[in-house]
Amino acid sequence: MTALPEQLLLIRGLTDPERAAIREGAGAAMLQTILRKVNRVLIVELLRTADTLVLNTRRGLVSRLLRISVGALDRSEPGDLMARVTVEALALIS
Repeated sequence: MTALPEQLLLIRGLTDPERAAIREGAGAAMLQTILRKVNRVLIVELLRTADTLVLNTRRGLVSRLLRISVGALDRSEPGDLMARVTVEALALIS
């Protein structure tokens, strides 16, 4: 079976040392592009997860604050409990 001219060109392109360098450069550039895109997706997902964690923490703390007894509210300074909720949630961000 004889090779077709297109197949010969393909084989020569795969074995030619000058073209091999071009292929390696193109492959490296493609890999770099793929890694950049994957990195962006991971960063977005990490930020989304962090925001969800902070939101859930704030909701939990506020829910608990709303169920606190009147006696505990009387013992605290006005705004003190809400300030603590805010600080605790912000501590998760940093």
